[in-house]
Amino acid sequence: MKFEKLYKDYLDKKDSLVFTKDEIVTLIKDKFNATEFDFTDIDDLVNYEFFNYDKISLALSIQNKEILEKIYSIEEIQSHEHESKYHKKMRVKYFFINFKLNDKEKKAGKILINQQTGHRVDIVIESLDNEFISAYEVRYCETMDKYLNALVTGRYIQIKNKYGNKLYNLNEMELNKLGLYSDDRQYICKDLHESIDNESFRYYLENLYKFGFIGN
Repeated sequence: MKFEKLYKDYLDKKDSLVFTKDEIVTLIKDKFNATEFDFTDIDDLVNYEFFNYDKISLALSIQNKEILEKIYSIEEIQSHEHESKYHKKMRVKYFFINFKLNDKEKKAGKILINQQTGHRVDIVIESLDNEFISAYEVRYCETMDKYLNALVTGRYIQIKNKYGNKLYNLNEMELNKLGLYSDDRQYICKDLHESIDNESFRYYLENLYKFGFIGN
């Protein structure tokens, strides 16, 4: 991969590589036939330290079999087969356990099993300012992690170029208005230097290229 060429194309297009939350949701829905579902159905989000639960905007699910077959890696498919055999073996045990669970717990359990066995990929999206994504998590697919990286990183670079190290002078409330946490400053100021010698930035370029945003 010729990063010099990708970098030049990136510089020409970088202003168009900043996406809002709503634009990202639309792209995922259109490209991967994703649908929204109630994120409260995932029962571990309430006490999950990665998210501010009150700021979770929505969750998306990809369940189209043909699309899933295209986005899963060989390693992921092998893991799904292993998990499927395990759950099939344990289904009698689950039958006897499940009668003790309420409907919400059963739904959450089914979602988890379907994630583990490759029947669905879920994406949870948080937005502090309701305009840009402040945090997300993919459960579980490396391709979708890379796609989200391609869509979200441009906004961070935009902020880096505007504020630079002045981000460290902003308090938590001021950062939240930008859709950021204080912990984001290290990543933005230190890890997103726009250079092909920077591993994090090369990863971003690779993902932009992989999904057709640059290099075509």
